[in-house]
Formats: sequence, C-alpha cells, structure tokens
Amino acid sequence: MNHTIAILGFNHHDITMKVLNRVMDKNPNCKVLFFDNGSIPPYKDLIDSSIEYVRKPENVYVNPAWNEIFELCNTKYVSLLNNDCLPLRDNYFESVIKDMEDNDLSISSCKTVDIKTLSRAHIFFFGLWDKLLSRFNLNPITKAKRQGWLMTINLEHYKQCDYKIPHDLKVWYGDDWIADQLYRNGFKGATYRNALAIHVKATSSGSKHIKDVIAKDGDIVKKYQIDFENCVHTNKRLRWFR
Repeated sequence: MNHTIAILGFNHHDITMKVLNRVMDKNPNCKVLFFDNGSIPPYKDLIDSSIEYVRKPENVYVNPAWNEIFELCNTKYVSLLNNDCLPLRDNYFESVIKDMEDNDLSISSCKTVDIKTLSRAHIFFFGLWDKLLSRFNLNPITKAKRQGWLMTINLEHYKQCDYKIPHDLKVWYGDDWIADQLYRNGFKGATYRNALAIHVKATSSGSKHIKDVIAKDGDIVKKYQIDFENCVHTNKRLRWFR
C-alpha cells in the first residue's frame, strides 16, 4: 500500500507501546512513522528498527507536529494516529483506503469510544464488537466529524490545498482545518460508522498548561473562518444510527 501510518507520541509510554505494537502486528505491509514529540525518556530504544523514528527535543504541540509529518511523508495516503487511539479492525487501514479509492474520498475516520485506561479486557470486548460490525461493508456517514486522533488523508489531494495548519493553532482545530481545506477545494470525506477505535481520553490534554493553550486556540481559530457547519461534529459516544 502507498500509505504511511504516522503515530504522534508524547510520554504515556505504556499506552503508546500497546498501540504501536498492535498497529505493527495488524499492519505488517504498512510503513510506520513514529514522531516522538519531546517524550521523556525518548522512545528511540523502545521501538523496532523497521519504524521510521523522528524526535523533537521538546514538545512542539500537535498541529506543528502534523505539519512536519506532512513534509516527512512521501506516500499517497497518510493516517494521522495519536498514541492514545487504537483502531480495532485487523484490516482497518487496508479496507478504508480501498473504499477511499473506490469512492474518490480524500479524508476518512471511524467511530470511537472513549475509555479511561487501555486494558486487554477493553481490546477484547470492543474488538469482539468490531468483529461483528466487520461482517458488513463499510458504512460511511458524510458531513461527520473526523476524530482528530485518527484520520486517513489523501496527501496528494491535501497538498493541493493550503495544507499547512496555521502556526498559531497549537493543539486543537487542526483536524477542522484539514477537513475545511479539502472541502473548500471540492474534495470529499466520510466517517465510517461501523468501524471502531478506542481512545484513551485526555492522556495528553489534561494538564493546566495544555488546557490554557487549548483555550487560546479557541480564541485564535475564529479569525480563520473555518466552515464548522461543513465539518459537523458528531457525539463522541457510540451512536450507530443518526
């Protein structure tokens, strides 16, 4: 596959390694890029040598890291995956890229469920649920929220847009910027409601400093006139029928 799974990691080593190892195990034919966003200790000695490893000495926040990832990737597709999010379907990336190719989609995501910790029981339970859902063809919802912690993007299409997320947006609204740029330029996207990922909520955004940065993002984003109506947010909880 002409595809890179780009994992953005910052600390939380236990959760991150669970996500990374499962992604590697379930996607042996995909290129994996691990962007170490100033973690202490660094991940360099923890990850497999087959993974492309890039490290920043200090945390540059989420959106600037994504901008660097766009430059580092030379594949047609890139999946932006946070270190606290785990797609459960064995062939998730393969299946969504095929559907994106077949239906001329430029951005996609799937349904997620928030949990507080990542355990084997969570992976087993929600994995079983996803196996039941996988009996059906992917069922896309148009005009639905892309989860910022898991997006697959046609990078060739996206780089035809104003693809660099503004430098003063640090943590939030990067996913809205990406989708808005694609939609403004006539590209299409979808969220698959019968594919499931689990997300360990607030592993990286719970500190007071990050909350202050997010609040500032909320003030700054107003000047960019993102069409939020065209980037409808769905409830983050599981809602299979809308």
